[in-house]
Amino acid sequence: MYVSLDGVVENPAWTAPFWNDELAVLQSEYFFASGALLLGRVTYDGFAAAWPKMTDTGEFGERMNTMLKLVASRTLEQAVWNATIIKGDTPPRSRA
Repeated sequence: MYVSLDGVVENPAWTAPFWNDELAVLQSEYFFASGALLLGRVTYDGFAAAWPKMTDTGEFGERMNTMLKLVASRTLEQAVWNATIIKGDTPPRSRA
């Protein structure tokens, strides 16, 4: 969801000044319509350390904790928290 025009995937903290109620609704719709989360190892590690321990997170937290996670990593050896590791290189992007 957070990809710059030049294709960089980065920490979404830069979006904070642009956040509003309309964007919050849109992001919630995307999240609840998704069947899985695609994460890099660093993001997965942070989420897996925090989310399972959170309480009173409501429907969002329940969805976050139960949703399938697909983790792209060359170094992660074991995944917990409902995750599957995607090993190796991804196919090249089509230039068509």
